[in-house]
Amino acid sequence: MVLNEAAKLFPTEWSIHYNLACYCAQPGQPDAAREHLGKSYELGDAKQIKLMALDDEDLKPLWEGKANFGGAFVGRAVHANLNRFACRLAMKSDF
Repeated sequence: MVLNEAAKLFPTEWSIHYNLACYCAQPGQPDAAREHLGKSYELGDAKQIKLMALDDEDLKPLWEGKANFGGAFVGRAVHANLNRFACRLAMKSDF
């Protein structure tokens, strides 16, 4: 996954972990989603990120306690950030 590679290349970028949390919440990986969300709090402005997370449809399964559900919907913000980090990743690597 591109975001996992981006997390390795940009270890202090909170938004990568935030987007990984959004991605993990969708296929029903709540533990991984919470881990990435916690990391985003550590790296960024925790208060602002928490406010954003509470309003994020992609993270809704965490707040509703849904451990496993079928949807593959990933919001526009995740896609926009994924594209941005894919570009940064491509500029930083040789592939």
